[in-house]
Amino acid sequence: MNSVDAEKLMLALVSAYVWVAHCDDGVDVVEYKHFYSAILQSPFATQFDEVDLRHTFKDMVRLFEDEFESALELTRKRISSYKNQPIWAEEIIRLSRAAAVSDAVLHPVEESVLSEIEATLS
Repeated sequence: MNSVDAEKLMLALVSAYVWVAHCDDGVDVVEYKHFYSAILQSPFATQFDEVDLRHTFKDMVRLFEDEFESALELTRKRISSYKNQPIWAEEIIRLSRAAAVSDAVLHPVEESVLSEIEATLS
């Protein structure tokens, strides 16, 4: 995977994760730690720089907090570009599911967002 494709995938993964994590009253440190642990299990993990991941994660959290509609539109655009790429779509869904369980409680709003992500990618 070239660096441009790796960056685009990282942005989609982070955006989807933060969307799910944010929808139940915001994102906390536990959710970031769970994200980092979950993304290290990715077959694409070697393509991502830890510092870039941290900054991208914080930027998306801030965008969801400050400009929710813009963040949502950007996230939908990023993930939809993987609709016909099953391996990468599966990875986005896996990380999104990890976000839903990161705080040990699955909220109905998280289930709804997960359903939307899965529908976008199927």
